Amino acid sequence: MKEVISFRGKKVILYFFEKSGYGKKQFDRDLGNFIKKENRKIKKKLPSFDDFKKLVGKELTKLMPDVLSKEPNAVKEDPFTIEFIIRNVEDYSEHLEKRSRIDHMYIVLSGPELAKNLILPVYFFGENQDAFFHEKFDLVGIMHFQVSLPLYKYFDRFKRRALQRYGLTERSIGKIKYGSMIPLFETLSDLRVEGMANFWRRKSEGITFDVDILNKFKANLERLAKETDFEKAEEIYDGELYTDDIEILGRYMCFFIGLAVLKHMGVKSVTVNGKNASLDKLGRYITGKDKFVKLDVRICGKVYTMLMKGDKPQLHRWFIIYYTLACKELGIPENLTVITHYKYDWLKKTATRYNKKYWGEWVKKSGYVLEHRSFLEVIRERHGNII
Repeated sequence: MKEVISFRGKKVILYFFEKSGYGKKQFDRDLGNFIKKENRKIKKKLPSFDDFKKLVGKELTKLMPDVLSKEPNAVKEDPFTIEFIIRNVEDYSEHLEKRSRIDHMYIVLSGPELAKNLILPVYFFGENQDAFFHEKFDLVGIMHFQVSLPLYKYFDRFKRRALQRYGLTERSIGKIKYGSMIPLFETLSDLRVEGMANFWRRKSEGITFDVDILNKFKANLERLAKETDFEKAEEIYDGELYTDDIEILGRYMCFFIGLAVLKHMGVKSVTVNGKNASLDKLGRYITGKDKFVKLDVRICGKVYTMLMKGDKPQLHRWFIIYYTLACKELGIPENLTVITHYKYDWLKKTATRYNKKYWGEWVKKSGYVLEHRSFLEVIRERHGNII
């Protein structure tokens, strides 16, 4: 069973029941049990298994545009395929990250829960179950896993390389998975993705710089990197880092990159707190609670273009490199920065202390010497004469 929808100009293909572990026998059994427990009088003819499949397809097809609008970065390719696998399981939903690819995601849904929460309310009584789907099946949360999929795939490549290069066993390297590496990469990716979205959405506005938000984020980021338990690391990420602050801080980073672009286009100063501030020594004018005037929309466009280009798993790293060099050009001291590339290296080394033999070599090789590089030099090396 197949449906096709359009999302932001991209073709999204939805498959239902192509590979299902939930069939007519289980459906008839579950339906009978649900109806016995239902107090309301049911006058309508009982649905067949084919009716159930059509209803699932109809309801999910109706719901997916709203789900995707909440996590638009999940749809990275055109066409993009979502395959719903219905199984006889208790858990409402699951994202099959090992099987999923950038252009094709697999989602397992519970057949009994679908039957219970679609047939009775929707088929018999015509009730709207959208809110239930959002809450219980958490399709938006699953889409967030798909957004992070390149990081998981990237991480798995490191793991396989370590196994091959050093002859390690799955058991000896398995503890890498349970550290803070994945939540750390997710946080750094969120800074770029959420920050860019906020920056572009609010390109006609200036920013209000708040050092308290900055310090809180940096403290939690250090806590995350030092955490050795994967479950606790995920709790720090979910509760302390994946908040509204992440898009505010990511927007700060985009904005300061924009100021460095502005400087190289011949602008000498900008207005901060109602006063002219030199772009050479901008750090002197920042007090911790500061209002910056908006950037020209053309500058915003250049920044957005720069940040979109590159190797997908490494985009967050280049975002941090551009920001580090921009702050260097603008005279911003480290205590007023969101994250520098030097801090990024420290976080990686801290989070990967488990298998030093392999991870230490990776961190060393992934370093990027910035001491003698300028913002303009690096930007033109990667993007030509964009500025």
